[in-house]
Amino acid sequence: MAYDNVGYKEDTPSIPDLTVTIIAPLMPLQMTLRCEPTSIFSGEHCTLNITVMSQGVGIAGASITPSCPEGGSVSSVTDLGGGFYSALFTGPSTSSEITYSIGVSVEKSGYVMNSTSVSVVVKPSAVPSVVPIDLIAIIIIAAIALITVVGVAIVFFRKKK
Repeated sequence: MAYDNVGYKEDTPSIPDLTVTIIAPLMPLQMTLRCEPTSIFSGEHCTLNITVMSQGVGIAGASITPSCPEGGSVSSVTDLGGGFYSALFTGPSTSSEITYSIGVSVEKSGYVMNSTSVSVVVKPSAVPSVVPIDLIAIIIIAAIALITVVGVAIVFFRKKK
């Protein structure tokens, strides 16, 4: 009795190769965002301090995208190492006190994306950028008024003599 082809039939289809893919769960990213100072004048800067961590460990090399759609500008982000990042927000020109919301999102391969925001108050500049009354005109008007007063005084005192 031969056992060479036990259980094999000529018309049995072949078994395809099986590929197994193991997908590891994505790790969460935690982010803290602070703005220092929290109140600035138009044209001034505040520093955005960003910390990115996952399970208590700082995450370096993350892609961080800041934005402020209401106005102002945000510099490119600097990676300080160990999960610490920074950027500068410059307050836009404004005629009244306005609170701006600065959003920041963070992404890194293998992690769940995260985003948060912080508020900064922007006040009008202490020195107006446009002088409402021309200083030269004020000086000319003051000079004419002084000459007129002196002239009237001379005429008045000459008539008394």
